[in-house]
Amino acid sequence: MGGMFMGGMSSSRLKADRSFVLQGAAADSLNVVVSGLPDGFYVKAIKWGEVDVLATGLDASKAVAQPLEIVVSPNAAEVKGTVQNSKTNQPAPGATVVLVPQEKERREQSTFYKMTTADQHGSYTFQGVPPGDYKAFAWEDLEMGAYMDPDFMKPLESKGEPVLKHDSSTNTLIRRYRQRKSGG
Repeated sequence: MGGMFMGGMSSSRLKADRSFVLQGAAADSLNVVVSGLPDGFYVKAIKWGEVDVLATGLDASKAVAQPLEIVVSPNAAEVKGTVQNSKTNQPAPGATVVLVPQEKERREQSTFYKMTTADQHGSYTFQGVPPGDYKAFAWEDLEMGAYMDPDFMKPLESKGEPVLKHDSSTNTLIRRYRQRKSGG
């Protein structure tokens, strides 16, 4: 596994005994990002004492010194699909496809969003998807991160394709998009 990053300020690599130490992390509300997981793995929980802070973030300003435990699972889900232009029903190569988490507490965490680009046949695959409720959206052209803006997404909510993921499950779906910029 690679490093752990908190608030973009501090990073650490795992030691041989699977422990890590973060130096210089600010006493603030922090998010922990784990990178370098093998294919098929996802972060299942991040425990600060008895509390899971994966979706809520870690409030280090109120915390007492205690270990931070990161639990990973080898049972990540996979989503495969094809994007088609809604006017022509032809594959849409190069379309941006995003899985948007539907649980309120996950919507504020960028790590729960998955984004990819459709290949020359309009096909795409998401690997390492944590279990949960998602909607898949596709755009011809999209400003990076716009899908995390509630004002941008609100008029598009009904246009997403529902995707319910469980450990080790695979979903295949076809997502059609309108041929316009930043549309759903």
